[in-house]
Amino acid sequence: MHTTWIACLLLTALASCSADPKSLTDAGYANLGKGQNEAALSEFEQALAEIGSDTTDPNWLRAAIGSCQARAHVDAKRAKEEFLALARTQPGRIVEGDFSLMANEFLRVDTTESRMEAIKLMEAGKMMFPESPKLHAIGNAVYTSASRAKDDAVLKELSGLGYTGGQ
Repeated sequence: MHTTWIACLLLTALASCSADPKSLTDAGYANLGKGQNEAALSEFEQALAEIGSDTTDPNWLRAAIGSCQARAHVDAKRAKEEFLALARTQPGRIVEGDFSLMANEFLRVDTTESRMEAIKLMEAGKMMFPESPKLHAIGNAVYTSASRAKDDAVLKELSGLGYTGGQ
């Protein structure tokens, strides 16, 4: 009888330990800030799993963008693809500032691949926000990063798009 009571108590405690999406998202951003990108990605994915398909949940968009930010450090191409899918499925909720946020995350990674993904993100963003000065600024930031790194492949790509520095 005593063992049954303890087992019921444990099961009740475990059932009430469902993760809170806000806490998971906060932990994800804390890990992202510390450079613990895989841990951050795991927290964001857990938050999204807890939320499920309810895109109206106030934590959903924050966790989805955080997931893309963390993934930029783990798999730049997939991060760009997921972010652009998010932008397509959430028009009006993903704004030009979110494109800047993601581009800056790619620039923090600071590799040729991540800079190329930032360029692709910028070009896609320009289609959604054609008059955006923020998206033009991304091109300049990528140019500065590529110049500093002497990244000829990225400089060539940017030159083909009209970015030659200082614009």
